Amino acid sequence: MKAAMSLTALLLGAVAAQAEPVMGCRDAFARGFDPDAIVEPWQDNSATYANGEIRIAKLDMIEPAGTPYRLLVLMGPRDEVGGRRCVIVQDSDGDGFARLDFAGRTSAYDPVTGLTLTFPVETAIGGDQTTLHVISIELNSQTGDVSSDKKPAER
Repeated sequence: MKAAMSLTALLLGAVAAQAEPVMGCRDAFARGFDPDAIVEPWQDNSATYANGEIRIAKLDMIEPAGTPYRLLVLMGPRDEVGGRRCVIVQDSDGDGFARLDFAGRTSAYDPVTGLTLTFPVETAIGGDQTTLHVISIELNSQTGDVSSDKKPAER
């Protein structure tokens, strides 16, 4: 499922009729996001790209217990006081992932579309069952656009 949206709309608090795979941090704070959710040790669960302009961090939101993992993204373009944009990437159903393999990520850069990060994840399919997927996240620091695409993992 390809879901692309402007970060500007996200940060202005736009509310979608269904859950989105990319959520503005203000919306996340309103739903109880706690910065303590960054998985420790931080050096193993966060990374920077584009000379520090893009920072990502694995989150453990604790709830829901079966799918607590999400990804925090801080990126450009910077606002008038120098702050970065902030979004959280989650599964398309609004929950997190059962597993997000931060160390297994790959990255690629394209001057037109920006940085693409790919992560192996497990998503819940009912009860205690999960299935393997790969999520690709495109981050364009020039435009502030973020898109997320989830596909079944190749076996």
